[in-house]
Amino acid sequence: MTTKNCFVFLTVLVVLFSLACPAFCQVSAESAVKGNLFGSVLDPSGALIPGAKVTITGPTGQRAMTSDTQGGFQFLLLVPGTYSLQSEKEGFKKSELKNIQVLTNQGTVVRIKMETGTVTETIEVSAAAVAVDTASTASGSNLSNDFYEKVPVARNVSGLFYIAPGVASGGGSGVMNPSISGGSGLENLYVADGVDITDTAFGGLGIFSRVYGSVGTGINLSFVKEVEVKTGGYEPQYGKTTGGIVQIVTKSGSRSYHGAISAFIQPQGMEADYLNPDDFGLLNRLGSLKHTANYDLSGEFGGYVPGFRDHLFFFSSFNPTINDRFVHAPSVDGLSALGNIKDRVYTYNYAAKLTYRLNDKHQLEGSVYGDPAHTNTSAWRRTTTDNNTGFSKQEYGSRNTVVRYNGALTPTWLVNASATWAHNHFDESGFQNFQRIRDETQTESILQKGLFSPIGLGFLENTRDDNYGANIASTKIFHAAGEHTFAIGYRFERPLYDGIRSAASGLERRWQHHRFGWALPGFC
Repeated sequence: MTTKNCFVFLTVLVVLFSLACPAFCQVSAESAVKGNLFGSVLDPSGALIPGAKVTITGPTGQRAMTSDTQGGFQFLLLVPGTYSLQSEKEGFKKSELKNIQVLTNQGTVVRIKMETGTVTETIEVSAAAVAVDTASTASGSNLSNDFYEKVPVARNVSGLFYIAPGVASGGGSGVMNPSISGGSGLENLYVADGVDITDTAFGGLGIFSRVYGSVGTGINLSFVKEVEVKTGGYEPQYGKTTGGIVQIVTKSGSRSYHGAISAFIQPQGMEADYLNPDDFGLLNRLGSLKHTANYDLSGEFGGYVPGFRDHLFFFSSFNPTINDRFVHAPSVDGLSALGNIKDRVYTYNYAAKLTYRLNDKHQLEGSVYGDPAHTNTSAWRRTTTDNNTGFSKQEYGSRNTVVRYNGALTPTWLVNASATWAHNHFDESGFQNFQRIRDETQTESILQKGLFSPIGLGFLENTRDDNYGANIASTKIFHAAGEHTFAIGYRFERPLYDGIRSAASGLERRWQHHRFGWALPGFC
Protein backbone atom coordinates (compact mmCIF):
# COMPACT_ATOMS: atom_id res chain seq x y z
CA MET A 1 0.00 0.00 0.00
CA THR A 2 1.42 3.41 -0.98
CA THR A 3 1.97 6.24 1.47
CA LYS A 4 -0.88 8.19 -0.14
CA ASN A 5 -3.31 5.28 0.20
CA CYS A 6 -2.30 4.80 3.84
CA PHE A 7 -3.00 8.47 4.52
CA VAL A 8 -6.43 8.26 2.87
CA PHE A 9 -7.26 5.10 4.83
CA LEU A 10 -6.28 6.66 8.15
CA THR A 11 -8.25 9.83 7.34
CA VAL A 12 -11.40 7.83 6.60
CA LEU A 13 -10.88 5.80 9.78
CA VAL A 14 -10.61 8.95 11.91
CA VAL A 15 -13.77 10.42 10.33
CA LEU A 16 -15.71 7.20 10.96
CA PHE A 17 -14.45 7.13 14.53
CA SER A 18 -15.64 10.70 15.11
CA LEU A 19 -19.08 9.94 13.69
CA ALA A 20 -19.39 6.62 15.42
CA CYS A 21 -18.69 7.59 19.01
CA PRO A 22 -21.98 9.50 19.53
CA ALA A 23 -23.87 6.43 18.39
CA PHE A 24 -22.27 4.13 20.92
CA CYS A 25 -22.90 6.83 23.48
CA GLN A 26 -26.61 6.19 23.28
CA VAL A 27 -26.14 2.44 23.50
CA SER A 28 -24.33 2.47 26.81
CA ALA A 29 -26.43 5.25 28.31
CA GLU A 30 -29.51 3.03 28.18
CA SER A 31 -27.83 -0.32 28.91
CA ALA A 32 -25.33 0.39 31.70
CA VAL A 33 -27.24 -1.20 34.59
CA LYS A 34 -24.64 -3.71 35.78
CA GLY A 35 -21.29 -3.53 37.54
CA ASN A 36 -17.96 -5.34 37.19
CA LEU A 37 -15.34 -6.68 39.58
CA PHE A 38 -11.64 -6.97 38.70
CA GLY A 39 -8.82 -8.30 40.83
CA SER A 40 -5.55 -10.15 41.21
CA VAL A 41 -4.27 -12.92 43.47
CA LEU A 42 -0.95 -12.34 45.28
CA ASP A 43 1.40 -14.41 47.44
CA PRO A 44 2.97 -13.06 50.69
CA SER A 45 5.81 -11.43 48.72
CA GLY A 46 3.41 -9.64 46.38
CA ALA A 47 4.06 -11.90 43.40
CA LEU A 48 1.10 -12.84 41.21
CA ILE A 49 -0.42 -16.32 41.55
CA PRO A 50 -1.74 -17.86 38.32
CA GLY A 51 -4.15 -20.80 38.33
CA ALA A 52 -5.90 -19.92 41.61
CA LYS A 53 -9.61 -20.75 41.82
CA VAL A 54 -11.60 -17.61 42.61
CA THR A 55 -15.27 -17.89 43.63
CA ILE A 56 -17.65 -14.94 43.96
CA THR A 57 -20.85 -15.16 45.99
CA GLY A 58 -23.66 -12.63 45.67
CA PRO A 59 -27.43 -12.10 45.50
CA THR A 60 -27.97 -14.54 42.62
CA GLY A 61 -25.57 -17.30 43.66
CA GLN A 62 -21.97 -18.25 42.95
CA ARG A 63 -19.64 -17.96 39.99
CA ALA A 64 -16.09 -19.27 39.73
CA MET A 65 -13.09 -18.81 37.47
CA THR A 66 -9.34 -19.43 37.48
CA SER A 67 -6.83 -16.59 37.64
CA ASP A 68 -4.93 -16.11 34.39
CA THR A 69 -1.19 -16.28 33.76
CA GLN A 70 -0.85 -12.79 35.23
CA GLY A 71 -2.81 -13.70 38.36
CA GLY A 72 -5.80 -11.63 37.30
CA PHE A 73 -9.52 -12.36 37.29
CA GLN A 74 -12.70 -10.50 36.40
CA PHE A 75 -16.40 -11.03 37.00
CA LEU A 76 -18.54 -9.05 34.58
CA LEU A 77 -22.24 -8.08 34.38
CA LEU A 78 -22.88 -8.30 38.12
CA VAL A 79 -26.09 -7.12 39.76
CA PRO A 80 -25.17 -4.10 41.94
CA GLY A 81 -24.90 -5.12 45.56
CA THR A 82 -22.62 -6.69 48.19
CA TYR A 83 -20.39 -9.65 47.29
CA SER A 84 -17.72 -11.88 48.85
CA LEU A 85 -14.69 -13.53 47.22
CA GLN A 86 -12.87 -16.74 48.05
CA SER A 87 -9.57 -17.89 46.52
CA GLU A 88 -7.85 -21.22 46.89
CA LYS A 89 -4.81 -22.99 45.45
CA GLU A 90 -2.72 -25.99 46.44
CA GLY A 91 0.04 -24.97 48.84
CA PHE A 92 -1.80 -21.87 50.11
CA LYS A 93 -4.36 -21.19 52.80
CA LYS A 94 -7.85 -20.42 51.57
CA SER A 95 -8.46 -16.64 51.58
CA GLU A 96 -11.79 -14.81 51.85
CA LEU A 97 -12.67 -11.19 51.17
CA LYS A 98 -16.09 -9.95 52.32
CA ASN A 99 -18.30 -6.86 52.02
CA ILE A 100 -17.27 -5.94 48.49
CA GLN A 101 -19.53 -3.26 47.03
CA VAL A 102 -20.25 -3.49 43.30
CA LEU A 103 -21.77 -0.29 41.92
CA THR A 104 -23.61 0.56 38.74
CA ASN A 105 -21.51 1.19 35.64
CA GLN A 106 -18.26 0.94 37.60
CA GLY A 107 -15.44 -1.53 38.08
CA THR A 108 -14.51 -2.52 41.62
CA VAL A 109 -10.81 -3.46 41.95
CA VAL A 110 -9.59 -5.84 44.69
CA ARG A 111 -6.42 -7.71 45.61
CA ILE A 112 -6.49 -11.05 47.40
CA LYS A 113 -3.32 -11.94 49.31
CA MET A 114 -2.81 -15.64 50.06
CA GLU A 115 -0.50 -17.11 52.68
CA THR A 116 1.38 -20.38 52.43
CA GLY A 117 -0.21 -23.31 54.22
CA THR A 118 -2.83 -25.99 53.68
CA VAL A 119 -6.07 -25.47 51.79
CA THR A 120 -8.08 -26.45 54.87
CA GLU A 121 -6.92 -23.28 56.65
CA THR A 122 -8.81 -20.06 55.93
CA ILE A 123 -7.79 -16.42 56.23
CA GLU A 124 -10.64 -13.89 56.36
CA VAL A 125 -10.05 -10.31 55.27
CA SER A 126 -12.75 -7.96 56.55
CA ALA A 127 -11.68 -4.78 54.74
CA ALA A 128 -14.12 -3.84 52.01
CA ALA A 129 -12.95 -2.97 48.52
CA VAL A 130 -13.38 0.49 47.06
CA ALA A 131 -14.95 0.93 43.63
CA VAL A 132 -12.42 2.51 41.31
CA ASP A 133 -13.18 3.00 37.64
CA THR A 134 -9.83 3.84 36.08
CA ALA A 135 -11.36 3.94 32.60
CA SER A 136 -13.83 6.72 33.41
CA THR A 137 -13.32 10.48 33.36
CA ALA A 138 -16.77 11.25 34.76
CA SER A 139 -17.42 12.97 38.06
CA GLY A 140 -20.49 12.25 40.14
CA SER A 141 -21.93 10.07 42.90
CA ASN A 142 -23.32 6.57 43.34
CA LEU A 143 -26.11 6.44 45.94
CA SER A 144 -27.26 2.95 46.93
CA ASN A 145 -30.35 1.95 48.89
CA ASP A 146 -28.07 1.01 51.81
CA PHE A 147 -27.28 4.73 52.04
CA TYR A 148 -30.59 6.45 51.42
CA GLU A 149 -32.53 4.08 53.70
CA LYS A 150 -30.43 5.37 56.62
CA VAL A 151 -30.65 9.11 55.99
CA PRO A 152 -33.68 11.44 55.83
CA VAL A 153 -34.60 12.16 52.21
CA ALA A 154 -37.78 13.25 50.45
CA ARG A 155 -40.34 10.53 49.71
CA ASN A 156 -39.57 10.48 45.97
CA VAL A 157 -36.66 9.46 43.78
CA SER A 158 -35.76 13.04 42.85
CA GLY A 159 -34.92 13.71 46.50
CA LEU A 160 -31.82 11.52 46.04
CA PHE A 161 -30.45 13.68 43.23
CA TYR A 162 -29.78 16.61 45.57
CA ILE A 163 -27.40 14.56 47.72
CA ALA A 164 -24.80 14.54 44.93
CA PRO A 165 -22.32 17.45 44.82
CA GLY A 166 -23.00 19.91 42.01
CA VAL A 167 -26.79 19.47 42.16
CA ALA A 168 -29.01 22.42 43.09
CA SER A 169 -32.56 23.66 42.62
CA GLY A 170 -33.60 24.15 39.02
CA GLY A 171 -35.79 27.14 39.90
CA GLY A 172 -38.69 27.34 37.48
CA SER A 173 -38.27 23.71 36.40
CA GLY A 174 -39.49 22.52 39.82
CA VAL A 175 -37.98 20.30 42.51
CA MET A 176 -38.24 17.19 40.31
CA ASN A 177 -35.80 18.67 37.79
CA PRO A 178 -32.65 19.94 39.51
CA SER A 179 -29.86 21.97 37.98
CA ILE A 180 -26.78 19.77 37.56
CA SER A 181 -23.40 21.45 37.10
CA GLY A 182 -25.03 24.73 36.14
CA GLY A 183 -27.40 23.42 33.48
CA SER A 184 -31.10 24.18 33.56
CA GLY A 185 -33.50 21.69 35.11
CA LEU A 186 -34.77 20.63 31.67
CA GLU A 187 -31.37 19.69 30.22
CA ASN A 188 -30.83 16.42 32.08
CA LEU A 189 -31.09 12.82 30.89
CA TYR A 190 -32.99 10.36 33.12
CA VAL A 191 -32.58 6.62 32.53
CA ALA A 192 -34.30 4.04 34.79
CA ASP A 193 -33.44 0.36 34.40
CA GLY A 194 -32.30 1.06 30.85
CA VAL A 195 -35.45 3.01 29.85
CA ASP A 196 -35.15 6.67 28.88
CA ILE A 197 -37.89 8.23 31.04
CA THR A 198 -37.08 11.83 30.04
CA ASP A 199 -40.09 13.74 28.73
CA THR A 200 -39.71 13.86 24.94
CA ALA A 201 -41.11 17.37 24.46
CA PHE A 202 -39.71 19.37 27.38
CA GLY A 203 -36.89 17.28 28.85
CA GLY A 204 -38.28 16.91 32.38
CA LEU A 205 -38.36 13.82 34.58
CA GLY A 206 -41.29 11.56 33.73
CA ILE A 207 -44.25 13.71 32.68
CA PHE A 208 -43.77 17.44 32.23
CA SER A 209 -46.77 19.75 31.76
CA ARG A 210 -46.50 23.29 30.43
CA VAL A 211 -48.94 24.36 33.17
CA TYR A 212 -48.07 22.17 36.17
CA GLY A 213 -44.42 21.21 35.59
CA SER A 214 -43.35 17.65 36.51
CA VAL A 215 -46.39 15.70 37.70
CA GLY A 216 -44.99 12.15 37.76
CA THR A 217 -41.55 10.58 38.04
CA GLY A 218 -42.37 7.27 36.38
CA ILE A 219 -40.70 5.16 39.09
CA ASN A 220 -41.29 4.58 42.81
CA LEU A 221 -38.58 4.85 45.46
CA SER A 222 -39.06 1.31 46.82
CA PHE A 223 -38.02 -0.13 43.42
CA VAL A 224 -34.72 1.80 43.36
CA LYS A 225 -31.51 -0.07 44.17
CA GLU A 226 -29.02 2.63 43.23
CA VAL A 227 -28.87 6.09 41.68
CA GLU A 228 -25.82 7.27 39.77
CA VAL A 229 -25.66 11.04 39.19
CA LYS A 230 -23.06 12.10 36.63
CA THR A 231 -22.25 15.79 36.97
CA GLY A 232 -19.48 16.20 34.42
CA GLY A 233 -16.67 14.68 32.38
CA TYR A 234 -19.00 12.28 30.57
CA GLU A 235 -17.45 9.42 28.64
CA PRO A 236 -18.15 9.13 24.88
CA GLN A 237 -21.00 6.69 25.47
CA TYR A 238 -23.29 9.39 26.84
CA GLY A 239 -25.27 12.06 25.06
CA LYS A 240 -28.72 13.65 24.62
CA THR A 241 -28.00 16.12 27.42
CA THR A 242 -26.33 19.44 28.16
CA GLY A 243 -26.92 19.07 31.89
CA GLY A 244 -26.44 15.98 34.05
CA ILE A 245 -27.07 12.27 33.60
CA VAL A 246 -29.10 10.28 36.14
CA GLN A 247 -28.90 6.48 35.97
CA ILE A 248 -31.44 4.63 38.13
CA VAL A 249 -30.91 0.90 38.71
CA THR A 250 -33.75 -1.18 40.11
CA LYS A 251 -33.81 -4.01 42.65
CA SER A 252 -33.75 -7.68 41.66
CA GLY A 253 -34.69 -11.00 43.19
CA SER A 254 -32.15 -13.35 44.77
CA ARG A 255 -31.62 -16.91 46.05
CA SER A 256 -33.42 -16.04 49.30
CA TYR A 257 -36.81 -14.49 49.96
CA HIS A 258 -36.80 -10.93 51.23
CA GLY A 259 -39.41 -8.25 51.73
CA ALA A 260 -40.26 -5.04 53.52
CA ILE A 261 -43.30 -3.02 54.58
CA SER A 262 -43.15 0.65 55.50
CA ALA A 263 -45.53 3.54 56.10
CA PHE A 264 -45.17 7.30 56.19
CA ILE A 265 -47.89 9.53 57.63
CA GLN A 266 -47.92 13.33 57.71
CA PRO A 267 -51.46 14.43 58.66
CA GLN A 268 -52.69 18.00 58.43
CA GLY A 269 -53.59 18.16 62.11
CA MET A 270 -49.99 17.79 63.26
CA GLU A 271 -48.76 21.12 61.90
CA ALA A 272 -49.58 24.80 62.24
CA ASP A 273 -50.73 27.03 59.38
CA TYR A 274 -47.97 27.91 56.93
CA LEU A 275 -46.78 31.49 56.79
CA ASN A 276 -46.90 33.09 53.35
CA PRO A 277 -44.95 36.13 52.10
CA ASP A 278 -48.03 38.32 51.75
CA ASP A 279 -49.80 37.29 54.97
CA PHE A 280 -48.85 40.56 56.64
CA GLY A 281 -49.91 42.97 53.91
CA LEU A 282 -53.18 44.81 53.61
CA LEU A 283 -54.40 42.43 50.94
CA ASN A 284 -53.45 38.92 49.85
CA ARG A 285 -53.95 38.98 46.08
CA LEU A 286 -52.58 35.53 45.23
CA GLY A 287 -54.07 33.10 47.70
CA SER A 288 -52.04 31.03 50.14
CA LEU A 289 -50.90 27.50 50.90
CA LYS A 290 -52.06 26.60 54.42
CA HIS A 291 -51.16 22.91 54.86
CA THR A 292 -49.86 19.76 53.17
CA ALA A 293 -50.59 16.16 54.13
CA ASN A 294 -49.03 12.91 52.90
CA TYR A 295 -49.94 9.26 53.38
CA ASP A 296 -47.55 6.65 51.99
CA LEU A 297 -47.68 2.84 52.25
CA SER A 298 -45.00 0.70 50.63
CA GLY A 299 -44.56 -3.05 50.29
CA GLU A 300 -41.95 -5.09 48.43
CA PHE A 301 -41.18 -8.78 48.05
CA GLY A 302 -38.55 -10.67 46.10
CA GLY A 303 -36.82 -14.02 45.87
CA TYR A 304 -36.74 -17.05 43.59
CA VAL A 305 -39.40 -19.05 41.79
CA PRO A 306 -39.87 -22.41 43.57
CA GLY A 307 -38.01 -25.16 41.75
CA PHE A 308 -35.67 -22.67 40.04
CA ARG A 309 -33.65 -21.31 42.96
CA ASP A 310 -30.47 -20.86 40.94
CA HIS A 311 -32.08 -19.66 37.73
CA LEU A 312 -35.33 -17.69 38.03
CA PHE A 313 -35.66 -14.66 40.35
CA PHE A 314 -38.42 -12.09 40.84
CA PHE A 315 -38.98 -8.77 42.57
CA SER A 316 -42.19 -6.78 43.02
CA SER A 317 -43.29 -3.65 44.84
CA PHE A 318 -46.46 -1.61 45.34
CA ASN A 319 -46.52 1.90 46.77
CA PRO A 320 -49.89 3.72 46.96
CA THR A 321 -49.72 7.34 48.10
CA ILE A 322 -52.12 10.19 48.88
CA ASN A 323 -50.80 13.75 48.74
CA ASP A 324 -52.97 16.66 49.89
CA ARG A 325 -52.52 20.38 49.53
CA PHE A 326 -54.80 22.84 51.36
CA VAL A 327 -55.04 26.28 49.76
CA HIS A 328 -57.08 29.37 50.59
CA ALA A 329 -58.37 31.91 48.09
CA PRO A 330 -57.82 35.69 48.53
CA SER A 331 -60.49 37.31 50.67
CA VAL A 332 -61.66 39.49 47.75
CA ASP A 333 -62.53 36.46 45.59
CA GLY A 334 -65.65 34.35 45.76
CA LEU A 335 -63.79 31.10 46.45
CA SER A 336 -62.67 32.44 49.83
CA ALA A 337 -66.14 31.51 51.13
CA LEU A 338 -65.16 27.83 50.79
CA GLY A 339 -62.36 28.15 53.34
CA ASN A 340 -59.43 25.80 52.80
CA ILE A 341 -59.70 24.00 49.45
CA LYS A 342 -58.24 20.49 49.35
CA ASP A 343 -56.25 19.42 46.29
CA ARG A 344 -55.69 15.64 46.47
CA VAL A 345 -53.54 13.32 44.32
CA TYR A 346 -53.91 9.51 44.41
CA THR A 347 -50.89 7.64 43.02
CA TYR A 348 -50.51 3.86 42.65
CA ASN A 349 -46.83 3.13 42.07
CA TYR A 350 -46.05 -0.43 41.00
CA ALA A 351 -43.04 -2.39 39.76
CA ALA A 352 -42.21 -5.98 38.79
CA LYS A 353 -39.00 -7.59 37.59
CA LEU A 354 -38.17 -11.12 36.43
CA THR A 355 -34.61 -12.38 35.93
CA TYR A 356 -33.74 -15.66 34.19
CA ARG A 357 -30.16 -16.82 34.71
CA LEU A 358 -29.49 -19.43 32.05
CA ASN A 359 -25.98 -20.03 33.41
CA ASP A 360 -22.97 -18.05 34.61
CA LYS A 361 -22.55 -16.46 31.18
CA HIS A 362 -26.05 -15.64 29.93
CA GLN A 363 -28.96 -13.80 31.53
CA LEU A 364 -32.38 -12.52 30.47
CA GLU A 365 -34.45 -10.03 32.42
CA GLY A 366 -37.59 -8.01 31.98
CA SER A 367 -39.28 -5.36 34.09
CA VAL A 368 -42.32 -3.12 34.05
CA TYR A 369 -43.04 -0.18 36.35
CA GLY A 370 -45.33 2.82 36.44
CA ASP A 371 -47.13 5.45 38.51
CA PRO A 372 -50.77 5.93 37.41
CA ALA A 373 -52.38 8.84 39.25
CA HIS A 374 -55.59 10.85 39.39
CA THR A 375 -56.84 13.84 41.36
CA ASN A 376 -60.05 15.18 42.79
CA THR A 377 -61.92 18.04 41.12
CA SER A 378 -60.43 21.18 42.62
CA ALA A 379 -58.77 24.55 42.02
CA TRP A 380 -55.67 23.20 40.33
CA ARG A 381 -55.17 26.17 38.01
CA ARG A 382 -55.82 29.12 40.33
CA THR A 383 -57.67 30.21 43.46
CA THR A 384 -58.18 33.82 42.30
CA THR A 385 -61.65 33.17 40.90
CA ASP A 386 -65.17 34.06 41.93
CA ASN A 387 -66.67 30.59 41.42
CA ASN A 388 -65.75 26.97 40.73
CA THR A 389 -66.28 27.00 36.94
CA GLY A 390 -62.51 26.70 36.52
CA PHE A 391 -62.16 23.65 38.76
CA SER A 392 -60.66 20.63 36.99
CA LYS A 393 -59.35 17.14 37.60
CA GLN A 394 -56.30 15.37 36.21
CA GLU A 395 -55.41 11.84 35.21
CA TYR A 396 -51.84 11.01 34.29
CA GLY A 397 -49.13 8.40 34.64
CA SER A 398 -46.25 6.47 33.13
CA ARG A 399 -45.72 2.85 32.14
CA ASN A 400 -42.19 1.74 31.30
CA THR A 401 -41.13 -1.66 29.98
CA VAL A 402 -37.75 -3.22 29.19
CA VAL A 403 -36.50 -6.63 28.05
CA ARG A 404 -32.74 -7.19 28.19
CA TYR A 405 -30.11 -9.83 27.40
CA ASN A 406 -26.66 -9.79 29.00
CA GLY A 407 -24.07 -12.33 27.95
CA ALA A 408 -20.38 -13.15 28.14
CA LEU A 409 -19.29 -15.03 25.02
CA THR A 410 -15.85 -15.34 26.61
CA PRO A 411 -14.51 -14.05 29.93
CA THR A 412 -13.39 -10.89 28.11
CA TRP A 413 -16.12 -10.51 25.45
CA LEU A 414 -19.48 -9.07 26.51
CA VAL A 415 -22.68 -8.66 24.54
CA ASN A 416 -25.88 -6.93 25.65
CA ALA A 417 -29.10 -6.10 23.86
CA SER A 418 -32.37 -4.56 25.00
CA ALA A 419 -35.74 -3.32 23.82
CA THR A 420 -37.53 -0.53 25.70
CA TRP A 421 -40.88 1.27 25.67
CA ALA A 422 -41.62 4.37 27.73
CA HIS A 423 -45.24 5.62 27.70
CA ASN A 424 -46.86 8.50 29.55
CA HIS A 425 -49.98 10.63 29.25
CA PHE A 426 -51.57 13.69 30.83
CA ASP A 427 -55.31 14.44 30.68
CA GLU A 428 -57.23 17.30 32.29
CA SER A 429 -61.03 17.42 32.41
CA GLY A 430 -63.97 18.05 34.75
CA PHE A 431 -64.21 21.82 34.30
CA GLN A 432 -67.58 23.57 33.93
CA ASN A 433 -66.56 26.61 31.91
CA PHE A 434 -63.78 26.83 29.35
CA GLN A 435 -64.07 30.59 28.82
CA ARG A 436 -61.56 32.81 30.55
CA ILE A 437 -63.00 36.19 31.54
CA ARG A 438 -61.00 39.09 32.98
CA ASP A 439 -62.94 41.23 35.45
CA GLU A 440 -61.61 44.80 35.38
CA THR A 441 -64.58 46.49 37.07
CA GLN A 442 -63.91 48.84 39.97
CA THR A 443 -66.52 49.49 42.66
CA GLU A 444 -66.34 52.60 44.81
CA SER A 445 -65.75 52.13 48.57
CA ILE A 446 -65.19 48.36 48.14
CA LEU A 447 -61.76 46.79 48.48
CA GLN A 448 -60.41 46.41 44.94
CA LYS A 449 -58.82 43.17 43.79
CA GLY A 450 -57.09 44.35 40.62
CA LEU A 451 -56.95 42.32 37.41
CA PHE A 452 -57.85 38.65 37.76
CA SER A 453 -59.31 35.81 35.74
CA PRO A 454 -62.39 35.01 37.79
CA ILE A 455 -64.09 32.49 35.50
CA GLY A 456 -63.07 29.50 33.41
CA LEU A 457 -60.03 27.40 32.69
CA GLY A 458 -58.61 29.43 29.80
CA PHE A 459 -56.98 26.65 27.79
CA LEU A 460 -56.51 22.90 27.89
CA GLU A 461 -53.41 20.87 27.00
CA ASN A 462 -53.49 17.06 27.00
CA THR A 463 -50.51 14.99 25.83
CA ARG A 464 -49.37 11.47 24.88
CA ASP A 465 -45.74 10.38 24.77
CA ASP A 466 -44.33 7.06 23.54
CA ASN A 467 -40.63 6.37 23.15
CA TYR A 468 -39.55 3.07 21.58
CA GLY A 469 -35.90 2.06 21.72
CA ALA A 470 -33.58 -0.84 20.89
CA ASN A 471 -29.93 -1.26 21.85
CA ILE A 472 -27.20 -3.69 20.96
CA ALA A 473 -23.60 -3.43 22.09
CA SER A 474 -20.47 -5.53 22.37
CA THR A 475 -17.34 -4.96 24.45
CA LYS A 476 -14.02 -6.81 24.11
CA ILE A 477 -11.11 -6.59 26.53
CA PHE A 478 -7.77 -7.62 25.07
CA HIS A 479 -4.10 -7.49 26.01
CA ALA A 480 -1.51 -6.10 23.61
CA ALA A 481 1.11 -3.83 25.13
CA GLY A 482 -1.23 -3.39 28.05
CA GLU A 483 -4.95 -3.88 28.61
CA HIS A 484 -7.39 -2.27 26.17
CA THR A 485 -11.15 -2.20 25.71
CA PHE A 486 -12.91 -2.08 22.34
CA ALA A 487 -16.65 -1.44 22.16
CA ILE A 488 -19.13 -1.14 19.32
CA GLY A 489 -22.88 -0.68 19.36
CA TYR A 490 -26.04 0.75 17.88
CA ARG A 491 -29.20 2.37 19.24
CA PHE A 492 -32.49 2.80 17.44
CA GLU A 493 -35.00 5.24 18.91
CA ARG A 494 -38.46 6.34 17.82
CA PRO A 495 -40.18 8.92 20.03
CA LEU A 496 -43.83 9.74 19.28
CA TYR A 497 -45.21 12.83 21.01
CA ASP A 498 -48.78 14.01 20.48
CA GLY A 499 -50.21 17.11 22.16
CA ILE A 500 -53.37 19.18 21.70
CA ARG A 501 -53.72 22.69 23.09
CA SER A 502 -57.30 23.96 23.00
CA ALA A 503 -58.04 27.64 23.57
CA ALA A 504 -61.21 29.10 25.04
CA SER A 505 -61.96 30.67 21.65
CA GLY A 506 -62.49 27.20 20.22
CA LEU A 507 -59.21 27.14 18.31
CA GLU A 508 -57.01 24.08 18.66
CA ARG A 509 -53.31 23.72 18.06
CA ARG A 510 -51.97 20.22 17.63
CA TRP A 511 -48.33 19.24 17.35
CA GLN A 512 -46.80 15.85 16.75
CA HIS A 513 -43.17 14.88 17.05
CA HIS A 514 -42.03 11.70 15.29
CA ARG A 515 -38.38 10.72 15.05
CA PHE A 516 -36.86 7.50 13.79
CA GLY A 517 -33.56 5.84 14.68
CA TRP A 518 -30.68 8.22 14.22
CA ALA A 519 -27.65 6.63 15.88
CA LEU A 520 -24.83 5.20 13.77
CA PRO A 521 -22.66 2.14 14.45
CA GLY A 522 -19.73 3.22 16.55
CA PHE A 523 -16.67 2.27 18.50
CA CYS A 524 -14.78 3.93 21.35
